[in-house]
Amino acid sequence: LTTGERRKVASKVPFEGPTSPSGRYLLYMQDEQWWTHDLRTGTRKNISSGITTSVVDREDDHPVHHRAPYGVAGWTKNDASVILYDRHDLWEVRPDGSRPTRLTRGAEDSVRYRYLRVDPEERAIDPARPLYLSAVHDWTKASGIARLTLGKPVERLVWQDKSIGRLIKARDAEVFAYAVQS
Repeated sequence: LTTGERRKVASKVPFEGPTSPSGRYLLYMQDEQWWTHDLRTGTRKNISSGITTSVVDREDDHPVHHRAPYGVAGWTKNDASVILYDRHDLWEVRPDGSRPTRLTRGAEDSVRYRYLRVDPEERAIDPARPLYLSAVHDWTKASGIARLTLGKPVERLVWQDKSIGRLIKARDAEVFAYAVQS
């Protein structure tokens, strides 16, 4: 902004993701892959090519030019990585695309996991703290809330044949509330 200089990063970008917390990386989708653009070095990396499943919804049969991505949970602290979604799971990927790591095992049970932001002031995901996830079974629609500590299996906290959602956390205590609907 101080110089007014302009630099084109990409063309024909159908979807963009959140910018990294420091503002160093832009995240966007192109050719059904997630890409980062490092604003310091000007380098561009395909970060989803190492993910063994699709990051776009290939089952949607609407006549569109670009398939919609499953989405992005967010960036981790210090721009260390970004957490992306495939159909069922969360994947942690570094901004250079190295070492994509599948964090959940939803595909094996047909359960779709998604990150729940319990702190409304959170600017970045802290991987040192537990991540809270929504969980929905593809076929039965049973749902629940799960907790993920990186490096460990997902722990289901609530799982019922009902619609479970709207997880909220007390500001200064480890106390949670959620809604159950039948």
